[in-house]
Amino acid sequence: MKKLVKVMLTGAALSILSAKAAFAGAWVKGQEPNQDKWWYQNDDGTYAQNGWFWIDGNHDGVAEYYYFDSEGWALTNTVTPDGNQVNENGEWVLNGVVQTQRAELPQAQDSQAALWMWTENADGKRVFNEAVMDADFADYFSFLAEDGGAYETTEQCVAAWAKASERGAAWKALFDRYGIPVNMDGVKLWADRAASFTTAPGLSVDDQYAVTAAMQMILWIKTDGMSQAEFNTTISGDGAITVNAVLQMFG
Repeated sequence: MKKLVKVMLTGAALSILSAKAAFAGAWVKGQEPNQDKWWYQNDDGTYAQNGWFWIDGNHDGVAEYYYFDSEGWALTNTVTPDGNQVNENGEWVLNGVVQTQRAELPQAQDSQAALWMWTENADGKRVFNEAVMDADFADYFSFLAEDGGAYETTEQCVAAWAKASERGAAWKALFDRYGIPVNMDGVKLWADRAASFTTAPGLSVDDQYAVTAAMQMILWIKTDGMSQAEFNTTISGDGAITVNAVLQMFG
């Protein structure tokens, strides 16, 4: 049983753009006996194979470097034929550090893309877009049902959702952008009925809406949708955003 939220914000407007990266496409998980492998299909129907490719798989504007074999499978947790190391996600690492480059993001063609998780009610007050939030959370549960994987952490589960779904990739991009603690280590949601998070400084009042939405999605994921939250979101003088959530649990 999932409920929408009451939100208190000090910001005035939302201006988060949703745009596809230059390396558009989607990660596809293999079927048995390759259920532990992934390949990358481009929007034009082709797929990456035979070498290295910069791919912005979670659409956060940052591309990682992946090596694909002749059949199109991404190599993971190994040394590539040319002697480079890739980690468990298939990303090129150098001295233990994932190597990245900025992916070119085209201009958003639809100005409404900036409001994808918000809408305005009859009084002109900004509220969560119930249809979008419900659809995206349903997408997460559909992924779980189809994937059937057993993940040790929420972070691993969200990463797999991002590879399998465009909606998952959009949410993971928000989590990554603001450093949302996906695992919420040490937080006892069912016992404490509360959660709090503070971002790094340097953000604007407009970012509060995206941060609050990202926290809501994580709370739904962590409680299997069995929670209702009331948020108080503020921004300090140095641009750090603090989100305090009080939860009511169901079930």
